[in-house]
Amino acid sequence: MFPVLSRYTKYAVASAATFVFNLGTCPSPPFGSRLVKTINNRITDTQVAVFQDDTAKEFIVSFPGSTSIRDFVTDFVFFLTPLTTAPGCDGCEVHSGLFFAWRSVKNDLTAALEKLRNQHSDYSTIIVGHSLGGGLASLAYTDLKSNGVPVKSAYTMGALRTGNQEYADFTDRLAGASDDALGALIRITHNRDVVVNMPSRDLRFQHTGTEIYQVDNAAGTQTAETTYRCYGQEATDCSFGSADGFINLEHLEYSGVNMVNGDTCRS
Repeated sequence: MFPVLSRYTKYAVASAATFVFNLGTCPSPPFGSRLVKTINNRITDTQVAVFQDDTAKEFIVSFPGSTSIRDFVTDFVFFLTPLTTAPGCDGCEVHSGLFFAWRSVKNDLTAALEKLRNQHSDYSTIIVGHSLGGGLASLAYTDLKSNGVPVKSAYTMGALRTGNQEYADFTDRLAGASDDALGALIRITHNRDVVVNMPSRDLRFQHTGTEIYQVDNAAGTQTAETTYRCYGQEATDCSFGSADGFINLEHLEYSGVNMVNGDTCRS
């Protein structure tokens, strides 16, 4: 599974490379793919990049992590608000900053994906994101999937908590996640990365399940041998029991991929 995690981690950071390091372009995206759509809402400062991998027959939707003051405002506007756009998600409440940011790009992204699917009906859609982008990826997966948009799977790295218990349970059911099945939404965490423990559970936030937990080997990087499956939504022997401090180095590397440079647009 580790090569799959590494693959989508590279796509998760490719959106940050696109918008931060390459001014809205990605000269050489991962795995020979192409950047086919960028969305940038200047009011919320929320971005989305869509890559097309013709070999894998995939559209990869990538949300970048926090890179601006406005992003950090989004991170910290974390009172819960009703999730009104996901049919069947009864009692669901989500991070208000994430919800506002997601809604600011949802319509453009939905239209772009519909156009791309019309051109390539046999391609799958994968959603990825790191940090703030991981929370947006989770919310986008739940919203789009519950509204009938054909999303195959989602991968998040260092994602903050996105919603309440009802949201976590609904999303796990939607993804087919349980202790017996990984499901379609994979939440990757890294050792003491404290972002994954924000906002606090005391504020009624709860993670979805299917946590894949990574620690470092003797060389200080993550490998298949140091990557583990966790069980339950908040496993005490994984990130929930180890996260410490504020934003730390563990938040800046996943699956051996540096999350804060432009290398993924120079593949």
